[in-house]
Formats: sequence, C-alpha cells, structure tokens
Amino acid sequence: MSRRTEKEMKQNNRALLYLLALTLMPLLVACGGAKLATADEQMARGEYYDAAKTYRKVYNKTKDDRELRGQIAFKMGECHRRLSQSARASAAYQNAVRYGYGDSLLNLRLAESLHAEGKYAPAVKAYEAYLAEHPADVKARNGLAGAKMGLDKKMRTRYVVRNAKL
Repeated sequence: MSRRTEKEMKQNNRALLYLLALTLMPLLVACGGAKLATADEQMARGEYYDAAKTYRKVYNKTKDDRELRGQIAFKMGECHRRLSQSARASAAYQNAVRYGYGDSLLNLRLAESLHAEGKYAPAVKAYEAYLAEHPADVKARNGLAGAKMGLDKKMRTRYVVRNAKL
C-alpha cells in the first residue's frame, strides 16, 4: 500500500468539494424565489389563489420598474376578481392605475370591483372614464346606471339587514 502525501489528500478533498458544489448548485437555483413566469403559469392553469400570492411576492420584489409593477398589479387584480375578492381586486387595480398600466379594460375592471364593494361614487368615475374610451360598451353603461342607482337616496329602503343570533 502506498501512503498518500498530505498534498495529494488536500487535492482530493478540493476535488470532492468542487464536485459537491457543482451537484448542489442546480438544486439551490431551483429553490429560488417567486417568478413572474411561475405566476403566469399558475394563472393559466386556473390556480388564482396561488397566482395572486406569487404575484404579490414578485410585486414586492420589483421596486424600480414602474411599468412591470403596473402589469403585475393588474394581473393580481384579475386573480382577486376571479376569486370574488372585490376589495383586494380594486386595491390592485388602483395600483395598476397609479403605475400607468395601459390596458383598455383596467377602468372597467376597477369600476366593477368598486361597484361590487358598494363604493358607488368612485365606481361612477371609473365607469365614465371607461365609457370615454369605449362609448358603445353596453356592460359599462349598465354598470354606470346601476352605480348611479346605488347613489340615489330615493332607491334606498328603510330595511336593515342584520346577522341572526344563533
């Protein structure tokens, strides 16, 4: 048996260390944080709750790119809209408006979510902004009429709905 020298042992240990690092590196990269492509795939599969969480993580990571932040906010609003979470959807749509996202449906989606929340005055403004660009849209006209009815005090009743005590 030949005895290894100390120098040969160090070289073998380095080689093993490099080999170990090279094999573990792809695993560490695969465990990375949230990505926009992942959220888009989740949304395409119909996993709106998971997609909204992933969009939120990506949105919080993106600080400087205003255009990308607006796009992410709009997609996050779409996820919340499909989950019938109108408060979260309207907050996300308002962030998209603030960052100057240019989707033509943004004002309509914002108006619908505000309308569902019971915030009729801002919903009327959003419907009117959408109708300024798309005057023939029947859905927006009906929504505007409904929001205006919600503002009308004559249409309100004296009935109060309360939760039943069980």
